[in-house]
Amino acid sequence: MKHQRQLFYLCESEAVATKCFNCAKAKRQQQNVLTVRKRSDSNKAPSRNRN
Repeated sequence: MKHQRQLFYLCESEAVATKCFNCAKAKRQQQNVLTVRKRSDSNKAPSRNRN
């Protein structure tokens, strides 16, 4: 019984680790998109920033 429980925890942590990895990947992609957007915005309207 104890051994089964250990296996279950192992599977749980594996799933969590995979989820975390996927979340981190998605976050990184979002950040990349945001920085690209910011860059293009600042390139588009430098006069608006001066006001």
